[in-house]
Amino acid sequence: MGQLHVNGFGVACDQYEIFKWFQRAANHGDASGIHQLAWCYEQGIGVLASPQHAFRLWLNAASLGLPNAQLAVADCFFRGTGTARNVLKAQLWCRQAIKNGAESRANALLNKIEADLRAPLAFGE
Repeated sequence: MGQLHVNGFGVACDQYEIFKWFQRAANHGDASGIHQLAWCYEQGIGVLASPQHAFRLWLNAASLGLPNAQLAVADCFFRGTGTARNVLKAQLWCRQAIKNGAESRANALLNKIEADLRAPLAFGE
């Protein structure tokens, strides 16, 4: 139902309904619902934006094996969004996402991560 509200298929695009339906799915332990609820917190859809809460939710869904959430966790670690920046953890989560089927999107991020790891540190870092 939440995705129907996001896309406006047969229902009005209502931010609070989007949040409500994804929260229901997340409360039932549905990894995709948890992932979508994290997106709501990241974007401020039906709730105040909270990158930290979004990251915790994505980490939960990623631990349940959802490749899209694993990719989101990798991106958060890489950019330092909602958590401390950690390029090595970003690399590990990105590889896990690839292993679980998110190759096309995760490969682009993995290339950025590995380029960052190869880059020399600036003086004083």
